[in-house]
Amino acid sequence: MKYFNIHRVCALIFFVLGVYVAVESLSFPATKLDPVGAGIYPRLLGLSTAALSAMLFVLSGKEDFKPGERHVQALLLFCVEILLYVCFLETVGFIPCTFAFLLLTTLYFRTQALLWCLFYSAGMTAFFWLFFRSFLGVLLPEVPIDF
Repeated sequence: MKYFNIHRVCALIFFVLGVYVAVESLSFPATKLDPVGAGIYPRLLGLSTAALSAMLFVLSGKEDFKPGERHVQALLLFCVEILLYVCFLETVGFIPCTFAFLLLTTLYFRTQALLWCLFYSAGMTAFFWLFFRSFLGVLLPEVPIDF
């Protein structure tokens, strides 16, 4: 059994991050309009990240675990994409950032044509916008337009 490899280190980092997000989400207040509280979604995301990271930590220690170079590239790509997404979300807006994130991801894992990747990214961006904005009532960052 391998005790330390890049996957286990990443799993530990994401586990700590997931637990941190889950704990911090407990400080989000509940309101009369939302008795569950705004922290339910970050809490679920943090707990699921921690659980998946724990699973990766256990599985990556096995001798037959051979993720290959493409998995390491995908992990690094997602880390860079998420960092850029978080950095530019407020300044660029939800729609362009989400579209670019989805497009880069689908192009990296390209199993379909470029046109399909464009339609998929646009459709999923529209779905996320409508779901969070209309159904859940979440205020999302918009494109700042100054004239």
